[in-house]
Amino acid sequence: MIWLRRCIFLLLIATAIIFLARDWSAQAASVPGDFVTVRYWEKWTGTEGRQMQQIVEDFNHTVGREKHIYVEYMSIANVDQKTLVAIAAGVPPDVAGLWDQQVAQYAALGAVEPIDDLARAHGITEETYVPVYWTGCHYKGRLYALVSTPAAIALHYNKAVFRERAGALRAAGCDPTRPPRTLDELDRYAAAIDTRDSGGHIDVAGYIPLQSWYVPFTPFWFGGELFDPASGKFDLDGPATVNCYKWVQSYSRRLGSAAVQDFTTTHLLDNFDSPQNPFLTGKLAMQQQGPWMANYIDHLRPS
Repeated sequence: MIWLRRCIFLLLIATAIIFLARDWSAQAASVPGDFVTVRYWEKWTGTEGRQMQQIVEDFNHTVGREKHIYVEYMSIANVDQKTLVAIAAGVPPDVAGLWDQQVAQYAALGAVEPIDDLARAHGITEETYVPVYWTGCHYKGRLYALVSTPAAIALHYNKAVFRERAGALRAAGCDPTRPPRTLDELDRYAAAIDTRDSGGHIDVAGYIPLQSWYVPFTPFWFGGELFDPASGKFDLDGPATVNCYKWVQSYSRRLGSAAVQDFTTTHLLDNFDSPQNPFLTGKLAMQQQGPWMANYIDHLRPS
């Protein structure tokens, strides 16, 4: 057993997990005295929180029992903020599941320590990782993170809405049996699907860039780079980034900024884990999301 006294390790996840400083000899009252207790905070709540609980229980009943390790799991809302407060207070958990953006944040604040040597000692090297994730685990050339749950974001589309708007899609030169493949097609598909109610409000939207958590990453679609590692500066006004946000703006110009604001306010992104999720209710035909969307469809609207 490697003793990690007051060491803090951050693990990326497309999302992230952190190993935080505390005495590894702490034991849970209900655990045999020769077991090491690992206190684990995780961001997942609801269905995902329960699924992580199942994973932890499976570990405790198998590998944990064999190696005398017990994971004490707790689902924590706003885990990134609470973990930072716990670090400052000197009472952090041993492991905390955070988001990928906390890697640089926590490292820059000095809240975590590099784990290059520890990872190498356990055979975790660059060769075991997809390059984009390995790079994301680093800050200023040092390893601060390891991947927990990587994911790729894709354009999800509602096939039922495409069938309902098949005539309008074909009139716009779009194929209702498949999703768009280019930005130009995305714009044409979205415009063909958009419908309004008698009051002029957006009833069904084909696609709205602002109805996404991933707007800050959209410049990549236009060949932009958000950050220059060499200079250590953000590139927020480069030509690609400007073109990106002009494209985002084009949707508000076409639909009307007030109408878009009304739609996004009515269909809050916070309603994601809800039967009112606009993608699941058919009010938003296309949306950027990750593979977890399958879980929400199965749970909230299997039809």
